[in-house]
Amino acid sequence: ETKSTHETHGDEEWVLATLKNPSSNLAFLLQLAVTKGPGGREAGPCYWEENYFSLLPGESRTVKAIVPKAELEGQEPTLRVLGWNVR
Repeated sequence: ETKSTHETHGDEEWVLATLKNPSSNLAFLLQLAVTKGPGGREAGPCYWEENYFSLLPGESRTVKAIVPKAELEGQEPTLRVLGWNVR
């Protein structure tokens, strides 16, 4: 399960991502990215508090990313999640 919100702070967008592993399996090596709208290219540079982590069954975690607003090219920041055992 994934939920994300974003806030504008001057010329930066702060993306807050909450991920939860509702399954009985390990969600392994989660890779997060902020994209330029749904299905868009990855925005960068993007500075994550934490990335490439795993979630145990039932575990959840919230992390923040900071991306320069200009890098989004007017698009809404969208969260992309990749990893093993991720739906």
